[in-house]
Amino acid sequence: MGFATIWVMLFHFRANMEIAPIDWLSSVGYGGVDIFLYLSGFGLYYGYSKNENRRIFYIRRFMRIYPIYLIIIVVDTFLRQQINIVDILLKSIGIGYFFPFLKIDYYDWYIPSLYVLYFLFPFIYKYMQKNVLRTVIGLFLMGICLTALLIIIQKGTVILTISRLPIFSMGVFAGYMFSKNKGISKNLVISTSIITIVMLIVEIILVEHFDHIFLWRNAIYWLPFILIIPGLCFSLVLCMNKMDNNIVVLGLRFIGKISLEAYLTHIIILGICRNFIKSHLLSNSCYVWVSFILFACVVFVLSYALNRLYSRVRIPLRL
Repeated sequence: MGFATIWVMLFHFRANMEIAPIDWLSSVGYGGVDIFLYLSGFGLYYGYSKNENRRIFYIRRFMRIYPIYLIIIVVDTFLRQQINIVDILLKSIGIGYFFPFLKIDYYDWYIPSLYVLYFLFPFIYKYMQKNVLRTVIGLFLMGICLTALLIIIQKGTVILTISRLPIFSMGVFAGYMFSKNKGISKNLVISTSIITIVMLIVEIILVEHFDHIFLWRNAIYWLPFILIIPGLCFSLVLCMNKMDNNIVVLGLRFIGKISLEAYLTHIIILGICRNFIKSHLLSNSCYVWVSFILFACVVFVLSYALNRLYSRVRIPLRL
C-alpha cells in the first residue's frame, strides 16, 4: 500500500525526475490504484471470512472510508468557495460518477468504485462458498466483457471501475488462498514476476508511443495491469521480508497505514500548488527532486494528522 501510494503520487506530480527507470515507472503510476483494488479484494475476503459478526465488519470498513472522504470533500468545496450541503452529501456518495446524466459533480472515481465493490462483495462471497473458481472466473469475465462493451459504445468514465473488476476478483481469490493457509510457491513467484516485467515494459512502450485518448478509450491504460499486479505484489512482499524491517520497510509501512488519507489529500494539495510548483520549483531540473520530497512530506504530515484526528473522534463499535 505504501509503494502504491508513492507510485500514484509520482504519476500525478507529472515531473521529469531525470532518472530513466523512475520516469518510466511514474508514467504508468496509475497502476498504483490497481494495487489498492487488488489488496481491497484480498482484505475483504480475508477479513470477512475471519469475522463472526460481518455486519460490524462492514460498518467498520465503511466508517474507515466515508468520514475521511467527507472531510476531504468539505475542504475541497470550501477552497473552491462552493459550499452547498446537498452537493457535499451527493459528492460523498459518488452518485455523479455513475450517473453523469444527472449532472451532479463528483470529487473522485476511486472511492465510489470502492462503494460498489463493497456492495457486491457479500454476494461474491456467498457464491464463492458454493464454487470458488466459477465465481472468481465469472467476475473476471464479467469485467472483461463489460469493459469491451464500454469500449465499443465509448460511453462514460465508469470504464475506470469496470475495467478493474478482473484485478479485484484476483485479489479476492488471493484472499481466499491466504485464508486457507495455502502458501505461494517459488515457481509461482518467478513466473508471475517474469510476466510483470514483460507487461510493464509493454505498457511503458504503449504509453510512450500511442495517443492518450486512444489508450484511455480502449482501457489500454488499465487492462495490462491484470497481469502486472499479482507478480508485482508477490515480488514486493518477498523483497520487504528480506529487508528485515529496515528504514525503507518501516517508511513504506507508515505510508501504507495512511494510504487512504494520502491518496485523497495529495489531490487537493496538487490542485492548490500545481501552478506554483511548475513556475518555481520545477523551473530548474535541479529542484525537481526537492519539490517532490517537500510535496510528499506535506502530504504525509497532513495525512497522519487527519488519521490521528479520525482515530480520536470515531465512535468505537463493539461486537
